[in-house]
Amino acid sequence: MQHSPTTSTAELCEHVRADSWPFDVTLTLDEHLGVTDALVSCRQCGQPYLLEMLDWQADQRVMRISVLDRSQAAGVIRDLTRGSCDLGRAAAEVHHLRTLSTFSRCLLLIQARTPVIEAVVALPPDVRLPGGSWRELPCDGSWLSYARSKTSMTNG
Repeated sequence: MQHSPTTSTAELCEHVRADSWPFDVTLTLDEHLGVTDALVSCRQCGQPYLLEMLDWQADQRVMRISVLDRSQAAGVIRDLTRGSCDLGRAAAEVHHLRTLSTFSRCLLLIQARTPVIEAVVALPPDVRLPGGSWRELPCDGSWLSYARSKTSMTNG
């Protein structure tokens, strides 16, 4: 049985907003035509986050975002950048960090090429986020459609 983080109202820092890219990519965990999963931190306040792609089409991506504990994120970054002869260690460290993290109640609609956050989409309590990797998800445009529909509702 795969453990996935719970979804909560974990707050994003005030710098995570539409029409910006407040992140420094600290460590890329996975990529496909650009970053799909990464440990990032806010350039302004240093808050660490885990960004994980849920869906994509062309240059648009929908990312779930998890607020990370600063000391836990720093430990994982230190361990992963130091390297190990144990091939499974990196995956185990990332899995452990994921189990300790909490999904934010927001999705980020991102223009990957630029990069820029096009929208921060608040999730209602009844919407559950999948806990698996984007590689295990259908990536069929459904999360993009959902994010776009919520964005159009709030913008016009």
